Amino acid sequence: MSTANDMRRVIILASLIQIHALRAQLLILNQRRIQRRRRAGRLRRRFWVLPRPVQSWFDIHFVDIAIPDDYFRRQLRLNRTTFTMLLNTLRPRLTRQNTSFRDCIAPRKYWQ
Repeated sequence: MSTANDMRRVIILASLIQIHALRAQLLILNQRRIQRRRRAGRLRRRFWVLPRPVQSWFDIHFVDIAIPDDYFRRQLRLNRTTFTMLLNTLRPRLTRQNTSFRDCIAPRKYWQ
């Protein structure tokens, strides 16, 4: 009886040693995977917002007086004077603040 109990104890002890060894290997592999991801993240930069172009359609065409009114109407579906009046009416509700993540868009650019 004592020999059978001793054999069970040895088997249980060997199993526990193997389980601890496997846990240690998994921990090491997980740490290596985390380090690889960190290194890969440093090499390639991800943006949660795409950088804006320097000049948009609005910057080029809205302030240019040489652009005909019919072209402006086709692009925005409003006359230039109607657009300006609507913008002046809604400006207080549309104005936002700049944040540390990005600059806000001017109210006149919302209507692109």
